[in-house]
Amino acid sequence: MAEKRDVEFAVVFATEDEALKFGEILLVNRQQVLLCDNQESKDYPYEIIATIAMVLSYQAITEYEGLLQQYAADLNGIIDGWGCHAH
Repeated sequence: MAEKRDVEFAVVFATEDEALKFGEILLVNRQQVLLCDNQESKDYPYEIIATIAMVLSYQAITEYEGLLQQYAADLNGIIDGWGCHAH
């Protein structure tokens, strides 16, 4: 697990406008962003997937989730998990 992997972090929003504003913040900071429909929630139907290359560790994941939450909170966004593909 010492090599970098693309890790996807999901953040959900109640409105498309909030999701787009959050996505813009990430794009300005050179993050890879994808806007998706969140089929799992009627209350938070918009999802931003932020992908970042990192070495997997508890510290790295929680630090990046904390950073995302700082920006998402102002836009009523909620962190909705993370994942990566097996190599």
